[in-house]
Amino acid sequence: MVAMAALEFDEYALIWWDQMLNEREEAGQGEVHSWTEMKRELWAIFVLKHYRRDLFDKLRNLKQGSLSVDEYYKEMDKAMIRANVYEDEEQTIVRFMSGLHHNIQLIVEFQQYRNLVELVHQASKAERQLQQDMKSNRGVSFRTKSAASGSKFTPRGSVSKGTISNSSGGACSSNFEAYSGKEMAAPNEKSKSANSVSSSTKSSGI
Repeated sequence: MVAMAALEFDEYALIWWDQMLNEREEAGQGEVHSWTEMKRELWAIFVLKHYRRDLFDKLRNLKQGSLSVDEYYKEMDKAMIRANVYEDEEQTIVRFMSGLHHNIQLIVEFQQYRNLVELVHQASKAERQLQQDMKSNRGVSFRTKSAASGSKFTPRGSVSKGTISNSSGGACSSNFEAYSGKEMAAPNEKSKSANSVSSSTKSSGI
């Protein structure tokens, strides 16, 4: 394990490792043979002193947020492993429940579970059910809005039997037929008057 880990060192880590081995050899301590000893040397140089405190703080404030239930559980488990937190399973269950979304908590509280793993499964099921409910509600809302807007739709400027409809669907009261009749009658009257004038001219000429 020591040899395999040392093969992954590069740049500053590799320089530090070679220097540390040379100093140990000069001091007569020999090479690093145990995994525990290697971890101790690595922690002393690369891990900040407040690292564990930051891990505890992250674990204490960890919430589900935008994560899924499975992602949230994995983040909590990783933080506990890194911080070397070993607690009773009941404490971990309380920790996990306190970080879940409130609507998922309300569902899971009424479910049966015997351990943390079963609790995570129940929370995942509750999350999927809530997502399906949201999708179905959105579909119903979309169909309702479409039906409501479709019932009021009337093409702009449509004309039917002398009635002119405006863009809002209301009818503009107008005497379209009467108006059209007057417009159609006007040319006929003009032609009649023109004919009468020409006929009187011809008769006077005769």
